[in-house]
Amino acid sequence: MTTISTLVSIAVIAAMVLLWSIKVYSDLVVLSNLKDEAWHGVDAQLRRRFDLVSSFVKTVADTRADDVDVRNVEEALSMIQRASTQAARIEAENSLSSSLRLLLESAKECSETTTDPNFGRILDKLSFQENELILARLFYDGMAQDFNDFVLSFPSSIISRKLGYRDVPYFEDLRAS
Repeated sequence: MTTISTLVSIAVIAAMVLLWSIKVYSDLVVLSNLKDEAWHGVDAQLRRRFDLVSSFVKTVADTRADDVDVRNVEEALSMIQRASTQAARIEAENSLSSSLRLLLESAKECSETTTDPNFGRILDKLSFQENELILARLFYDGMAQDFNDFVLSFPSSIISRKLGYRDVPYFEDLRAS
């Protein structure tokens, strides 16, 4: 009797471990898909912003071609095009945000720039796009945090590491900007 009860106990424990593993795997797939979907939303907003910033730089560069702020934005745009990983893209996009902020401040002080009719239109579009991007980034960061919490927390980290899941990068916290 004890041998049978021992075997049944082992079978029950093995079944529980198997069911738990299946549940963890399913949760990983769901969280990974949500995180990827959030990233695609950010990526779409970033592409729109890239185009607007390129137009903005052309408008500003006409009157301020030798400006260091213009060159910094152009370099950040170039970094974005060269980025080969998600982490590198995020770093380049954060660099663009910082350099763009400085260019906007200096461009608003330049009378030659502000009298250009394209300046106001592009600035309005850029402002709207930045707001959309902030929302998309916040959503992505929330999904990334949920995913990272699951991937890094014990005991789900055991299975996630074996399956090759790793934590993903966040954007800067733009709420403080």
